[in-house]
Amino acid sequence: MVRNDARSPVAQIVLLLLVVTTVSAQTRREDEPICSENGPKRVQLKDTDLSMLGVAIRKSSLKDVQSKLGKASLTRVSEEEESDVSICYISPTDGTVLAFYSGAMGGWKDVTWFALWSQDAAFPQAAQCAPSKIVSSFIDRKWPKT
Repeated sequence: MVRNDARSPVAQIVLLLLVVTTVSAQTRREDEPICSENGPKRVQLKDTDLSMLGVAIRKSSLKDVQSKLGKASLTRVSEEEESDVSICYISPTDGTVLAFYSGAMGGWKDVTWFALWSQDAAFPQAAQCAPSKIVSSFIDRKWPKT
């Protein structure tokens, strides 16, 4: 007669690994950042952290970007219907890419985030970016002085 209540050694090992993985992946409560308190675990973003070349997240539109940096093609980030759109500029000297994005939170018009890519990071749509002498690996976050 075979007993069904005993688990196989393989099933016991899989269960043990699952429990260990679940327990070790959780953050301890004291390590979690407390959003309502100031301290070393809280990061306070300033307006300068949310802007690049005078273009501010949630305050500037993609049209504002084009009026400052020049005309650039608007492209969808992925094939998904609700994906972000972007415009990008590439440095003709060092291949640095500056991309500005807009998504649902910005109505696909207002800048919701931006990214600065080095040539080594290989921006996937670099061939679609408009050339800009303002963009470089030594970019100043403020609008260039003329």
